[in-house]
Amino acid sequence: MSKYNFAINNLSKCIFIAIFWHGTYAFSQQLPPCINQLIDQTAKQNNVNPCQGGTKLIAVEEYAYQGTPLFKLVFERKRPCPDYVNTTVFYGADCQPKIKISDGGIAYRHQVSPSGINEKEIKFVKKDDWLSAVKQQNNTRNTNTIDIDPNGNKLKTFYLALNVENLWIAGNHVNWQTGEADKPEATAGIHTHCSAFVAAACKKAGIYILRPPEHKQELLSNAQFDWLASAQAVNAGWKKIEGNNVYVEAQSAANRGIVVIAICKNPDNTKPGHVALVMPGGVANEKLENEGPNLIMAGTHNFNKISVKAGFKSHLTSWPENVVQFYYNTNTPQFAMQPQ
Repeated sequence: MSKYNFAINNLSKCIFIAIFWHGTYAFSQQLPPCINQLIDQTAKQNNVNPCQGGTKLIAVEEYAYQGTPLFKLVFERKRPCPDYVNTTVFYGADCQPKIKISDGGIAYRHQVSPSGINEKEIKFVKKDDWLSAVKQQNNTRNTNTIDIDPNGNKLKTFYLALNVENLWIAGNHVNWQTGEADKPEATAGIHTHCSAFVAAACKKAGIYILRPPEHKQELLSNAQFDWLASAQAVNAGWKKIEGNNVYVEAQSAANRGIVVIAICKNPDNTKPGHVALVMPGGVANEKLENEGPNLIMAGTHNFNKISVKAGFKSHLTSWPENVVQFYYNTNTPQFAMQPQ
């Protein structure tokens, strides 16, 4: 065991005693403010040693040990390195390690510290996906701009490579997966292709959203709107963004490399709704309030970048609007194009 690990283990023992003395912390109401620093610190450690995990946080899991709340950071999965010791850390309200469970090594061993901890009494309580951290960061950060990080730039590059401004063109019958016109002689099914584009982009990213052949291309956006409220959508990783800062959270999520969609349903079931992807990019808070997040979309005209206010204008009757809903997906997008 390294001097660093030895020091951490001994520190854990002291801190663990302290947290029991000071009582409980209601994580389910609010995660500790220090969590953002801990997330960044852990991501940097994983970047140096990817055997422990990836650099993108996807969940914050809450636990309880003998009545004391703990939480665990869950980063994107990486294949464990051979003979590497993998460690699971449970933190307290002060973001300091309280319990560590280690497995692996050349001579495999299972170790729990501090000694005397009965790991069977560590009870799972709740899972908050990484958006909780985004909310906390947005509440504590004093800034006028929603910035984009490296994962957001990767997602932006992926979206731009789809070439939506030259494919999924309105007035053509298209192959929903490629956006290429496939039936020049067609006289039916020649509409806009917003939902086909979103379905294709999600498929290429390894994320499922309702798509052909489960539903035909016609009126697909309305069907996707209904489907997103289903248990099947939840199982596929989709979660609705709700609260007082939906635009900020939607743009922040996209800027961290998470797939986010904006969608509305047409009240007339015989007419199409609209759906688009939130495009990563630096956006001023004032612009978000006045125009909404950036989008990449197919429609009557296709855009690599357009605001919610402009992109959904035919579906909006007022501003601030209340018809566009935002969903994000908890699965890590795969940026390499998927086989068709």
